[in-house]
Amino acid sequence: MELQPEWLVGFLEHCLWSDFPEQKGLVSRIAAAGFGLGAMVVTEIFILVLQHGGNVLFWLKVLGISYGVSLIFFAACSYRNF
Repeated sequence: MELQPEWLVGFLEHCLWSDFPEQKGLVSRIAAAGFGLGAMVVTEIFILVLQHGGNVLFWLKVLGISYGVSLIFFAACSYRNF
């Protein structure tokens, strides 16, 4: 079973990569926006954890494991045996 979101691939090819030579900093801007959005989400989660007296180290471990699992999952989904 191959998981490939055709709509996302079509969007990226049409909207982003078709103008890529003219927009050389596009990938850097997208990466910076992703880091910023991730930091905002994680900050809000940890503010709630701290307000309710939760164990921050436990939630950091959960966050790290979930990042690792999602990285392996998406890498496996994008792997193609040519």
